Amino acid sequence: MSQYTDSASSNPSLNFDLYAEELSQIAIKATTSNEGAFTVGVFGSWGSGKTTLMRLIQKKLIEKDFLKKHGLNQCKTIWFNPWKFDEKEALWNALIQTILLKIKDDPDINNKQIQENIKKLAISIGLHAYDISKEIFLGLIKKQVKIYTDVNFDSITSSSSEFFFSNSELIELLNQHYKTVNKFEEDFKDIVEEYVGKEGKLIVFIDDLDRCLPENALTILESLKLYLDQANCIFFIGLDKRVIEQAVNQRYRNDNITGKEYIEKMIQLNFFLPEKDSDMVKSAVQDSFKGLIAIEDEIWNMVMRATKGNIRKTKQFIIAWDIIQKIALKLQVEKNMFPKLAKILLIQMNYPELYDALPKDNYYFMETLKTIIQAHRNRQDKSLGNHLAANPDCEKFYNDIDLRNFLIGDSNEPFKPDISEPEELRNLLKKLSQIGVG
Repeated sequence: MSQYTDSASSNPSLNFDLYAEELSQIAIKATTSNEGAFTVGVFGSWGSGKTTLMRLIQKKLIEKDFLKKHGLNQCKTIWFNPWKFDEKEALWNALIQTILLKIKDDPDINNKQIQENIKKLAISIGLHAYDISKEIFLGLIKKQVKIYTDVNFDSITSSSSEFFFSNSELIELLNQHYKTVNKFEEDFKDIVEEYVGKEGKLIVFIDDLDRCLPENALTILESLKLYLDQANCIFFIGLDKRVIEQAVNQRYRNDNITGKEYIEKMIQLNFFLPEKDSDMVKSAVQDSFKGLIAIEDEIWNMVMRATKGNIRKTKQFIIAWDIIQKIALKLQVEKNMFPKLAKILLIQMNYPELYDALPKDNYYFMETLKTIIQAHRNRQDKSLGNHLAANPDCEKFYNDIDLRNFLIGDSNEPFKPDISEPEELRNLLKKLSQIGVG
């Protein structure tokens, strides 16, 4: 995690190098018999380090010592970010076109026959991706065809028939269009073998799949089985397992297929990024900022409760807090107010709905929520029920266990620092507004 950037940390204390080594070895060993593709799921929430881990795996798989150790002549790697194509075109086609184009543009490829095979396969699967009888065909497919042919699209008239019958190569491809699905898998397998050799591997990294629309994320997973499953490939997929499970439960709710069953069928190896304790995160953050930003223990403990050890969220807070501290000092804000300002900033960044509710009821909303949580802690069920009935807007915040634990904080000194006093809360929000927050 570089200073003031959004990249995650590869600090040794996070054990990412160890994970990369082991996952790389397992994936290679699982595909030694060349029986087809192998898929690894790297599961974790947003900001947990999925991209960092996959980058380290990518680096490991092309190391000469690693290749020699596992009897490989080479590993070629390709990176695909599906969210860049979300809602723009068929995602499965974007994945395939990206892979084929990367192979075609590899400077190590000197074989004209491979180039020709790639060209035909790319155009053929592109034609399959879109209904060629619709006008949308020209707008979406021409960029793919133009890569592989010398067709001048600017001179093409609105009549698609004139375009089709002006190019003999495309006419032949159209005749084969309906055979594409059955033939593609075998052709792709041959191209991969020609590209990396029988003792090589093509490694494809699919990052941030959970940033796509849920339906499109499922399309990518299913395309691996439908089109690419026979090739000598390893797919590493970074995603939040919960997002995919929710999408599956919605799409297949009438088919008795659970998200867990779906993922087990689509992904051979599941790796869950472990939760990171406070010391691990602190070490990674300190390494990132080289000690330039100091965080007091009281504030640090709040950060860990609010972010649940998510490195990216932690870093975003620290960058924002560093700016706020500097401005607050210049505005002569008393330092004893800093922990309270930090708590409000953490609410804004991690619990935005609560932040928006703070001014409600003339700034008494937080005091009411505190009273409800105290009744819960003291097991005063009757009082709790009465307060919830009288303040229904507080119920969803009370039911959020993570938020509740964050607000309580240290059980020995609950609610410290306390931001529930209405007039003080008003002043704190005013100070943050002057600083440039809110």
